[in-house]
Amino acid sequence: MGRLVARKGVSTLIEALALLPLKPDARVIVVGDGPERPALEALARAASDPGATSEVLTMYGRALLQNEDPAAAERVLRREAFLEALGRADLVSATGGLGPTEDDVTREAASDALGRRLVPNEQVLDHIRGRFARELLAEALPQVVLGIGFPKSMYWTSKTGARFIRPIRWLLALLGEQVVPFEYAGLRSGRVTRGLRFYEPAEFGVKDPADYFRRLKEQGILLDREERRPFVAGQAQALGVGAELERERAVGAAADAQVAGDVVLPHPGVCAVVVAFVMAPGD
Repeated sequence: MGRLVARKGVSTLIEALALLPLKPDARVIVVGDGPERPALEALARAASDPGATSEVLTMYGRALLQNEDPAAAERVLRREAFLEALGRADLVSATGGLGPTEDDVTREAASDALGRRLVPNEQVLDHIRGRFARELLAEALPQVVLGIGFPKSMYWTSKTGARFIRPIRWLLALLGEQVVPFEYAGLRSGRVTRGLRFYEPAEFGVKDPADYFRRLKEQGILLDREERRPFVAGQAQALGVGAELERERAVGAAADAQVAGDVVLPHPGVCAVVVAFVMAPGD
């Protein structure tokens, strides 16, 4: 029930019901008007089993002629549409009621028809938003992984298969506390990850992103690069080489940034290197 426009996909619902191999004891009743109404009426007439397909009830027009206030007329109109639909069906689904336009009166019309005040259920809304977000991420993440480029990559399934800087052994993908399901390189995402090889447990489940950072930090792994940088600098100071790094500020800062970016569990050390071993050819 609502304004009949193509983006709402009402035609898909009618076509899906008509294609069911076993026709259910149900009908789709579309209440509303709009640019898609003629096409939907034609689609309903063309269905192979009219008893199990849809009909389009046109409620728009009458109320608009009776009331000069478009917003009030729309509210009356939708209330009548609700009452008509409630009298003919066990379940009524309406689009609208949450915006984004201020003139959406679906919620008020439903309230009038039901004789009760309607309030949003935030828990249900969060679930709906999360579900749509997970679906979008599940579709996009394989391409995101594929799009991460490196100067040199490895392949491990076949020469034409997945490539990455190292073979991918598992996929952890969470949105809040929910797993984002997708597949890549023959692997399916989940909530299980691993830390360093010589730490226990070898595998552990992750509740949410904050838990992921916390569990790895317990193994000494600092995932946040900006958190690693002062950690590396602090260890250098503790080793007594802070003054040398300060004197060679540019070199020290570059080395600090390099270590912080390359190593997730850095442990600086002091050593002596024979200069001849680090000399490079002049050209």
